[in-house]
Amino acid sequence: QIELLSHVPVLRNFVEHLKRKNFNVCAVYLLDSQFITDVTKFISGCMASLSAMVQLELPHVNILSKMDLVTNKKDID
Repeated sequence: QIELLSHVPVLRNFVEHLKRKNFNVCAVYLLDSQFITDVTKFISGCMASLSAMVQLELPHVNILSKMDLVTNKKDID
């Protein structure tokens, strides 16, 4: 939930707590594949992902989810 990153410092505090307990932590950001079919949605999704990267300051992996729901995969280019 992007709201957990943008409005409340709970997730950031939780990550810091895990780091203090010597856990290795990384962030995985799932972006709905429907965002890549429209340029404005794609930019919005990228900015949300970037916001998560900046807020958490962790190694970060972006993953497109629900790729099976993209009807015309030729339009992805």
